[in-house]
Amino acid sequence: MTVAQLRTGIALAVTVGVFYALCALVWAPAPGPSVALMNNLFHGLDFSSMVRPRPLAWPGFIAALVVLSAWQSLRRWRWASVSVPNLKHTRRARRASGHHCKKKEPCHE
Repeated sequence: MTVAQLRTGIALAVTVGVFYALCALVWAPAPGPSVALMNNLFHGLDFSSMVRPRPLAWPGFIAALVVLSAWQSLRRWRWASVSVPNLKHTRRARRASGHHCKKKEPCHE
């Protein structure tokens, strides 16, 4: 595993975690309007039967946050290791190594 692949995985994990937390913050005080929004987003599917009148449970929130973040981190790390196996020839890597290519073709050291 390279540092770039690890950074890619961590970036997606943090992004998923932040959006999950924002979604939970919107859901907790207003579950009724949130369900109505979900019904509209999914073209009329009825999610109201899934809602139970209970407060947000912190242990469940934390567990889901950890699971979603870890899953997305592993997923993105795997994607980066398969689709971008050699990040040696990126512009940033060439600039960092002091190698500047003036040609329009890809640089090969």
